[in-house]
Amino acid sequence: MNHKMCDAFGLVQFLKASEDMVLGNIHQTLFPIWQRQILNARNPLQVLSDNMAHKSFYCGPKETKALGNQLPCHLKGCSTFDLLTAFIWKCRTIALEIEPEKIARVSCIIKTRGNFIVSDISNVGLGEVNFEWKKPIYAETAGAVALISFSVKHQNKNGELGILVPICLLQSTVD
Repeated sequence: MNHKMCDAFGLVQFLKASEDMVLGNIHQTLFPIWQRQILNARNPLQVLSDNMAHKSFYCGPKETKALGNQLPCHLKGCSTFDLLTAFIWKCRTIALEIEPEKIARVSCIIKTRGNFIVSDISNVGLGEVNFEWKKPIYAETAGAVALISFSVKHQNKNGELGILVPICLLQSTVD
């Protein structure tokens, strides 16, 4: 499903409603809400370049602990989302060579303005939809776009569960 039509939370609601129908549940747990006017773009994003590099950072328990060990004492209790967002934001600002005196903003899903938007969809339930066939094999999103990234649950090739954060930058910044 295209992100222009719904976000991860909306997709999970759609899939859960579909699950109810497939399983023959008499009482649906979710009901559709039709407000098509909210799909009208107010300030649509512009594509910066076709020459974009798509990279991802995987952070399992060991990597998350290593990042957390670099924090000052007063920030040791921050959430994994805060930790990974700060890490990605720092890497992104370094890659873009943003001058130290310039403001480089980061926004989360509750805000829609800023230079870089990060959304935590690691717990929206994409991997928990059950049509009574088999457990989902792939329950993640495809990739980041220029100014928007997210964090998702991801199992690496060793079977370790962690968080994957895709990021999209100009190819010249990652070469």
